[in-house]
Amino acid sequence: MPSTLNNLLIALGRLIGQITILALAAALFIAPVTAILMASFYISFTLAHGAGEFLGFVIFCVLVGLSGWYVAPHVQPQISNAFSALLRSEQEEISASLAQELS
Repeated sequence: MPSTLNNLLIALGRLIGQITILALAAALFIAPVTAILMASFYISFTLAHGAGEFLGFVIFCVLVGLSGWYVAPHVQPQISNAFSALLRSEQEEISASLAQELS
């Protein structure tokens, strides 16, 4: 009975750890995107204060497009490297646990 409980707690801990890692990876991706959107929103509607909402929307779209065009080549490789490292570490943990169970 204690070994079953121990294995259950270990599996639960690994599951919580994987969920936490995925949540952190998602937060690291969402935070800069949100910052760019909010900064573009603030800049565009401050510049277009007297001109109207349509011009503010156009400036917002242009700023988001330009920032995405500038940032994408620099950020995309880092994101893919982070996710591949995350998946590689999870694969190593799974293979280590399988090897431990088989021996």
